[in-house]
Parts: sequence; C-alpha cells; structure tokens
Amino acid sequence: MIDMGSEGSRVVVPRNFRLLEELERGEKGIGDGTVSYGMDDADDIFMQSWTGTIIGPSNTVHEGRIYQLKLFCGKEYPDTPPTVRFQTRINMTCVNQESGMVEPSLFPMLANWQREYTMEDILTQLKKDMMSPQNRKLAQPPEGSFQHFFFFSSWRISSLEACILELDENSSHTAYLIFFLMAFLFFIS
Repeated sequence: MIDMGSEGSRVVVPRNFRLLEELERGEKGIGDGTVSYGMDDADDIFMQSWTGTIIGPSNTVHEGRIYQLKLFCGKEYPDTPPTVRFQTRINMTCVNQESGMVEPSLFPMLANWQREYTMEDILTQLKKDMMSPQNRKLAQPPEGSFQHFFFFSSWRISSLEACILELDENSSHTAYLIFFLMAFLFFIS
C-alpha cells in the first residue's frame, strides 16, 4: 500500500503491478546471490507460476546444496500468500515430506501473511529457517533428489538464453554455477 498523505487514505497497488515489481527485483538479483526467483513462463499473462532458488547456508547440513522451489501466486495474491513447494527434496520442520509443500501452519510467514510480504521475503525466511537449531542438522535426502515432477520440465530454451544474457563479467561465480547446473539438468530431462 502507498500512503497518500495526511488524509490517511491509501492506494492499493494492483496485483499485476506488484508482480511486475517483484519480477524486476528478482531479475536484478537479491543480496549475495544465494536466493533468486523469476517467472516460469514469460508468456503467462497472469504471472502465476514462479521458480525460486535457495543455495543452502554455510555451517549447516544444507551448505552448498541448491534447492529449487515452485511458487504459485493465485488471483488473490498479494492479499493471500502464494503456495510454496520445494522441487528439490529437503528435510525441514515446515515442509511436508511427501509433497514438498511448505505448510502454512508450520511456517509463520505464510500463517500470518501480510500484503507487504513478497516472494523474496518467503525465500529469504526459508533460508533463515534452514539455519535454525531445529533444521540446521536434520539428516537430508540424497543430494540432487527431486519431488514427484522435475523442476526444469517447464523451462524453454529461450529462458536459458535469457539467463545467458543476464550473466555478465560482473556476475558472481555463484550465478554461473546456478546457470550451468540449470542448463545441465534441463538437457538431461
């Protein structure tokens, strides 16, 4: 919401404008590059299906692991939270082990959703939760194992080409690692 002055009136930013802002921020990269997100399909005019990536935090069992997630923003987003599902298998207290879904009742950010929260906030909080005492040492599934369907199946060559264009000489080595891993997994699927 945007405060419009002393009258106390507020203007609610429409859903698509909000999602365009999030897309722009996601494309620019977030912080140290260990959390990222973007749209699954550039042709999705409703901007519903998103992919997120979290690189596991240091000094935890998640260190160096790359976790892929799906976020689905329904028609009521951002008034209601997106659904969040890990594509990569992970053992966390807030994640359903069968489906990979982040359980809203076990993840306070989703349970107490506020319109101001973003997909970036969700991914950043999930990364923080990986470092929590109850999650930092939990035994994990074998590295590289995925939930029921494969994350990269919806990617197109144009998406990979867009990634190549986004990477430049100022990008971190992490970005290159993520790109080459994504390309490899795409071509073996």
